[in-house]
Amino acid sequence: MAGWLLRAATGAVIAFLYLPIAIIALYAFNAQRIQVWPIQEFSTQWFGSAWDNPSVRDALVLSIQVGLLSAVLAWVPYVGSVVGCVLVVCVAATDFPGQPMKIYGCILLFLSVRVLDDFVFLPLTVGRSLRLHPVLSVLMLFLGAAVAGPTGLVLVLPVLGVVAVIVETLLQIVTDHRLRVRFRDARQLKLGLRLDST
Repeated sequence: MAGWLLRAATGAVIAFLYLPIAIIALYAFNAQRIQVWPIQEFSTQWFGSAWDNPSVRDALVLSIQVGLLSAVLAWVPYVGSVVGCVLVVCVAATDFPGQPMKIYGCILLFLSVRVLDDFVFLPLTVGRSLRLHPVLSVLMLFLGAAVAGPTGLVLVLPVLGVVAVIVETLLQIVTDHRLRVRFRDARQLKLGLRLDST
């Protein structure tokens, strides 16, 4: 039941995020100047008009550059995302100097994504693959950051996974009755062979 609810919630979130983008993409091909639904006629005239405008081309190139740099920097835990956020805020501050709400919106978006990724998605996915509780994953992330800083953030979950697999294997060996009986029989056989040879 919980798995089904999680799948339904994930589908609802994905639809909430991507359905408006799909509708906007459809409206980009609308031949009319006003937005009506359903779209009566499709055209690509707006793309040519936008590409002829040098300001739009420069904004597109700058957006792609900042987006790629932010994505590459996001691979460095925490430090990279902060630097990426500062980059986006600097671009927003220079492009919209009299509109502080756009800057606050950029900061809020970055913070929301980081919080969701670090405290919801990462513990759920890593915890599920390692069969650990998500709260334990979050606590280990905090512990790794406190002990070893950014290096600890990167290494704590893989180390925790290795330790969890080793402990689980040892527990299976220790608690398996058949393995204990085989080990006891093998020891007795080995002792019997030693006694026979002397």
